[in-house]
Amino acid sequence: MSNFFKFFKLLFLSFIFFIIQLSVANSLDGFFSGINFILFYLVYVFIFYDLKTSLIFGLLSGFLLDLFSFHFFGVYSFSIIITIFIVNFLLLNFFTNKSIYSFLALGLFFCFFYYFISSFLIYLNYWGQDSYVWFNSVFFLNFFKELFFISLAILFSFYFLGIDSEKGKKIVWSK
Repeated sequence: MSNFFKFFKLLFLSFIFFIIQLSVANSLDGFFSGINFILFYLVYVFIFYDLKTSLIFGLLSGFLLDLFSFHFFGVYSFSIIITIFIVNFLLLNFFTNKSIYSFLALGLFFCFFYYFISSFLIYLNYWGQDSYVWFNSVFFLNFFKELFFISLAILFSFYFLGIDSEKGKKIVWSK
């Protein structure tokens, strides 16, 4: 019963973050215009749950983003799934403890690979056209803004929500 409740809770949160992404984040101006709430959600699911759960909700979130995207279908799903696999590989092979530095590095890698892969796939879609440049100021601005917001969220949750205390012992590295 608790697994069903956990799955339903994560499914509900997926839809909530998706609705927030479409209705709030896409209509913001200025510095807050590039916030990706779905990426926040996926980083937390990756940190607090196992690889299987991360892949399920990564695929669901990517599918929802693909439904409302003007890019070719599957660009966000593929980017999220590949990002989860790469970050999981890095996690299992290069990180040994559950410190704040590890969580910040995971957030950095998650942002980097997600933006790198999705921008590359979108660039391939517009191959031969001069209207789209793979690495431009918008790419780096969105990447650094997202990295800033994810780092703030990780710092906030690590220190103010007590992840480093007893709750932190429940965090498992995905295998």
